[in-house]
Amino acid sequence: MYVLNLCAIGTPTGATIPKELLAKRRVGAGDTVYVTEGPDGGFRLTPHNPEFASQIELAERRKANHDAWIYERLTLETGATTPEALIGEVIAYVGR
Repeated sequence: MYVLNLCAIGTPTGATIPKELLAKRRVGAGDTVYVTEGPDGGFRLTPHNPEFASQIELAERRKANHDAWIYERLTLETGATTPEALIGEVIAYVGR
């Protein structure tokens, strides 16, 4: 467990973070970290933007769905029954 000490920095309040914790997370002075609230009322401090991570996850799901749709569509159009047969059909089509 790490202890963060709160201190006044002008009007806002800052936190002093132990060097070991900064080194472990590979962050330092001047870096941006993100604070999110947990369901238990606690805080999570991370160097990664959680909103960006959720956007990337959504994009990856959409791409996977799109890839599955393309595979299904090509399989129906070519009659290929295996991925290898489908690749052969696509290569033959591109080579025309």
